[in-house]
Amino acid sequence: MKNKLVLISVIFILHITSNYSQTKVASIFQNNMVLQEGIEIPIWGTGKSGDSVEVTFKEQSVKIEINESGNWILKLKPEEYGGPFSLKIISKDTTILSNVLVGEVWVCSGQSNMTMKLRSVNNYEQEIKNANYPNIRLCTIPLTLASKPNSQVKVSGWDECSPESVENFSAVSYFFGREIYNELKVPIGLIHVSKGGTPIESWMSKELLESNEKYKSKIDFVESSSDEIFSKINSDYKKEYKNWLANLLNIEQGLSSEINWYNNNLNYSSWKTMQIPNAWENGGIGDFDGVVWFKKEVELSEEFLESKITLTLGTVQDANITFVNGEKIGTQLSRDKISTYKIPPKVLHKGKNIITVLVLDNYGVGGLWDYYNPIAISNSINDTISLAGNWFYKTSINLDTLSYKPPERPLIERYPTILFNGMINPIIPFGMKGIIWYQGESNAKDAYNYRFLFENMITDWRRKWDEGDFPFFFVQLANYTKPRIKPAEDRWAELRESQAYVLKINNTGMATAIDIGNNIDVHPKNKQEVGKRLALNALAKTYKKNKEFAGPTYESFTINNDTVYISFSHCTNGLLSKDEKDLREFTISGEDHKFYIAQAKIIGNKILVWSEDVESPVAVRYAWQANPDVNLINEAGLPAFPFRTDSWKLSTEE
Repeated sequence: MKNKLVLISVIFILHITSNYSQTKVASIFQNNMVLQEGIEIPIWGTGKSGDSVEVTFKEQSVKIEINESGNWILKLKPEEYGGPFSLKIISKDTTILSNVLVGEVWVCSGQSNMTMKLRSVNNYEQEIKNANYPNIRLCTIPLTLASKPNSQVKVSGWDECSPESVENFSAVSYFFGREIYNELKVPIGLIHVSKGGTPIESWMSKELLESNEKYKSKIDFVESSSDEIFSKINSDYKKEYKNWLANLLNIEQGLSSEINWYNNNLNYSSWKTMQIPNAWENGGIGDFDGVVWFKKEVELSEEFLESKITLTLGTVQDANITFVNGEKIGTQLSRDKISTYKIPPKVLHKGKNIITVLVLDNYGVGGLWDYYNPIAISNSINDTISLAGNWFYKTSINLDTLSYKPPERPLIERYPTILFNGMINPIIPFGMKGIIWYQGESNAKDAYNYRFLFENMITDWRRKWDEGDFPFFFVQLANYTKPRIKPAEDRWAELRESQAYVLKINNTGMATAIDIGNNIDVHPKNKQEVGKRLALNALAKTYKKNKEFAGPTYESFTINNDTVYISFSHCTNGLLSKDEKDLREFTISGEDHKFYIAQAKIIGNKILVWSEDVESPVAVRYAWQANPDVNLINEAGLPAFPFRTDSWKLSTEE
């Protein structure tokens, strides 16, 4: 009987304890966070229906009852800049959040150029070393796929900005926040929520897309699925890919015992050479999906070999098997992970050592072309030998010649609504100042329609956050791919126009990156300038600082005989050629819609455009290609936005 009473008591205590621990605040609310200054501050969470929750902050105390659905939300009155403070959530138990600041909160969203980490940009070592800003706080929302709008997301925490915390944080977000902080000297909160390779539809709610037949089947799939199904699809793909790769490597001639291309005794003097880092599409191979072997000789001293040795190849596109002196030292099958291999001591020796890398590229740009991370060999006392420079290479399997193709990646994160459900909805209505957005590359095939999707998304996010027309600043796509020699229709130019289209919406702003890209990598390394240009929009428009925030912007045109006169705004002190050379990237057309390269001349705040090939011009376009070589700027050094004077039907317009 005594044991039975003890058991009943334990059950009762456990029951009471579980009730006490039920009240929770949403995981976006954590130590070190920043609350938005000057607005009512929403705080919310879950708990047992009927229980009360009290939130205290500074001199405030607000109490509310948990509703029938087990949810609660309340609002604190606006607060002024400052901190650190503590925030208490009191129910049957008490949660205390410490080191809380009141400042300016910005949500930073988009695809891979927003995802790109600080450790991957220009001058990253110095940037990381100098990133000591304890009043800038960093929060990253993890990749979360959801079939329906989630109310919660698992946030790992908020961090004070330091070299340790910022290294893997969004570079654009950090540089934007740093510019704002250095100007305002108030606490800054940055909520980073992005995913590479995603179209805008992934970030939109069901209400915006469900009536469009184009998205219906994928939305239906998302809604009828679950986390378990998403996980199984990805797991099945990995297994299928692993089997496909095993079959491929079984027929790879360089791995055969007879040929053995990784052997140190192999005579590879007849192999061609390529400068590394470099995409092989630009390094002499051209458009090629398949297997390419690379070799590099490196001289090592006895002193260098006295400590542990590491080989770093950066992110290899798409997969690699790496050998040193004929010994296999590692395999990396992910194109997103850095290939870093520890080399066993007995493998290396004084003098010449040979590094051999089998690289497999399934799609897109292939090779050893990571410009952001060093391709090097180093020891544990920080001696580093760069492996950049000439590498020998030889092509092997061409995937186009194979009867069995690599399995198609499921890319579920690209499905409509799935990231809005899992990553945006759970942080609404966290109090914030505004949004910065860097996305669009994945929508280039449907460039014209992007303007309507983008406009609707901005309007929808504003409606859901219920903070009015908060600032929404975005990046216009950088220059990328092989430059065109002759004028032609171009999807990236059309996507840029669709981005500029939403500037008609109140309280939006655009930072162009059209002059900082390159022909190889869709991810420019100069994220400092991107962050700065976004910050100029915020400083001028949101914080009312006297800053020029835009480059020369097309306003109107007139025609006088064979010359077109273009007028611009954002050029109060005149227009300039950045390199003091003739203006480039102007094209001109007559009634036949055929564009020709044009000459252009600055006259004050206007530009005169003409061509001997067009006697009676009717239209002018500027920077109308994916990778224009632009040099038109204003006195602030900001590049002119691309434009066209015509309204002719575009190549992506249905």
